[in-house]
Amino acid sequence: MDNEDLIYGNLELLKSKLIDICGDKIGNKYYKKILEQRDVNPPKIRTLKFFILKYNSLELGIKRYYEKNISCSPSMPLKDLWVEKYGEEEGVLMWGEYISNLRKKLKGKNTLSYYIEKYGEEDGPIEYKKYCEKISKTSKGRNNKESFIEKYGEKEGIKKHREFWVKRSTRDQKFFVSKYGEKEGKKRYKNYIKKITLTKERFIEKYGEEDGVRRYNLKTERWINSMKLLSDDEKERINRAKCYKRSYSKVSQELFWELFFNIRNKYSDIYFATFNQETKSIDDSGTNNEYMVFLNEINHAFLDFYVKDVNKCIEFDGTYWHENSKEKDFERERKIKEVLGCDVLRVSQEEYVTSKEYVIKKCMEFLNVW
Repeated sequence: MDNEDLIYGNLELLKSKLIDICGDKIGNKYYKKILEQRDVNPPKIRTLKFFILKYNSLELGIKRYYEKNISCSPSMPLKDLWVEKYGEEEGVLMWGEYISNLRKKLKGKNTLSYYIEKYGEEDGPIEYKKYCEKISKTSKGRNNKESFIEKYGEKEGIKKHREFWVKRSTRDQKFFVSKYGEKEGKKRYKNYIKKITLTKERFIEKYGEEDGVRRYNLKTERWINSMKLLSDDEKERINRAKCYKRSYSKVSQELFWELFFNIRNKYSDIYFATFNQETKSIDDSGTNNEYMVFLNEINHAFLDFYVKDVNKCIEFDGTYWHENSKEKDFERERKIKEVLGCDVLRVSQEEYVTSKEYVIKKCMEFLNVW
C-alpha cells in the first residue's frame, strides 16, 4: 500500500469519483479529508486513504469506505436505538449510565493542567497550544468571507456572506414567530436565547448549583488559558472580528454612530457595539465591535465605546440594564481603569434622550475633538 500516485496523481479525477459515488456534500468533505492525510504514512487504518490503497482502486476503495460509513451511521438518535434494543426502562437506564461514565471520562480533558500532567511541564503547554490552534483553525473558517468566496466565487461569495450574517443577526422573537407561529415561535425563541447565553445562571439551571458553578468556572478557565497563549496580534484580531450578538441599549446606537462619523477622520482604532450586520458595512475601518479587556484571571468586560488612540472609554447606562446596578457599574469602571489606565465617561440614557446635543458635545470634548 505505497502507490500514492493512485490517489494524488490526478486530484480532479479523485474529486470527480468522490462526488459521483458519495454525492456533492459528502464527496467534497471526503476530498478535504484525504488531502489532509497526504503526508500521513503509513495511512491510519479505516481511513479513506487506507481503503483506496488496500483495494488498489480509486472507485472500489471509495465505494467500500462510503458503504462502511453509511452502514455504521445510526438511522435514529443513539438514545432511541438503545431503547429499541433493550426496552424502554432498561434502555433509558443504560443510556444514563453511558452518558454519566462518558462525562467522567472526559472531565478535565483539553485543559492546560491536563496537558501538563500528560506531557510534562515543558511539553504540556506546547501540546496544549497546538490543540487550541487546531480547534481555532477548524471553527474559524466555516462562516468567514474567504470560505464563501472559495465556494461561490468572488462576487457571489461576498453577496452570500453578507446575506448569511444579516439573516443570522436578525434571529429575534419576530423571526421565530413568523416562522413557527405565535405560541411555538415564542417557545423556540426562549430556548434559543437560553442556548446562546452561557451565563453562570444558565449553567446552574441546567446542572444544579455545585456542578453548574464547576462547569462554568471550567469553561471560563479554558477560554482564558487559550486566550493567554495567543499573540497580541491574534488577540487584536479577535477583538476586531467578534460578530456575535450581545445585549446592549439600542438607544446607544444613535449616539455611537453620531460620534463615530464625527471622529473617524481623526482616530483609526474605534470600537463600539453595532446593532446588526447591515450597519457594520457603513464602517469601512472594520473596527466597530466592542473592545474586550481582561479584568483578572477569570473575568472580562466589553467596553461600550472605546477609542484606543487616546485610551478613552464612554459607557452608556441604559435605563433597563443599569437601573439597579450603579454600585456594580462603578466597581466595573474602577477595574477597567486599573487595567487599561484609561479615562471613562458615563452617559445615561435619560440624559441623552433629554438633551442629545449637549451629550454629543460633552462626549466630543471628552475625546479631544472639540
